[in-house]
Amino acid sequence: MANAKTEPNIVDLFQYQIKYDDLTRGEHRIDLNELGKSLQGFATVFSTVGTYVITNKLPEKTSEYKVQIFTDAKIKEGSAEIIAFISAAIQALGDISTIKEYFDVICAFIFSKREQSDMDRVLEYLKTRDAIDLEKEKLHHEETMETIKSLTKLADSSIKNSLSSIGNGCKTIQLSSGLINEPLKVISNIDSDIKRVIYKKDPPKEEASQNIEILIYSSFAFRF
Repeated sequence: MANAKTEPNIVDLFQYQIKYDDLTRGEHRIDLNELGKSLQGFATVFSTVGTYVITNKLPEKTSEYKVQIFTDAKIKEGSAEIIAFISAAIQALGDISTIKEYFDVICAFIFSKREQSDMDRVLEYLKTRDAIDLEKEKLHHEETMETIKSLTKLADSSIKNSLSSIGNGCKTIQLSSGLINEPLKVISNIDSDIKRVIYKKDPPKEEASQNIEILIYSSFAFRF
């Protein structure tokens, strides 16, 4: 899709698809309040993760975000898509694939049960990415893991908001990502079990139904 209205020197990097499965209120129906709450949560989480991935610093307030989420809504038969572009000043970035991979790894951890196996996957990614002297890098990787945990705590309320539709309008939320004009890859399938762990309370009652898809692209905007 053309990027005609974005700022000069800003390019689209990658996209996220949020798929709300097994809708409980009708074949193509989802509660607008719950959907809005969920999307606002994802927008804040993506802004927080994006700012950290780009700057290696945790944003303490929204004014420190280096990421903006722009959307372009589309309605199709049987689904609704919300499009946003993850865009950035290309000269300020490294390899786009590496940025996306790190973004994906962090999001996969955030939207998991955050057990030891989930932490191990993050550490394995860091080891592979920085495969020089693994023993020398081990302490640094563990420190990075602690920072990612801090990021998760920082975004806690937004993470919970993003999952509000599970049990209230759908059964699961699937996150997929991909570079622009490239196939999407599933990053996380979030169900009531994961929501229960994140919320730390019993899952709400769910009903059976259809699905709806939300396609998100985000935008990185840098302020110096």
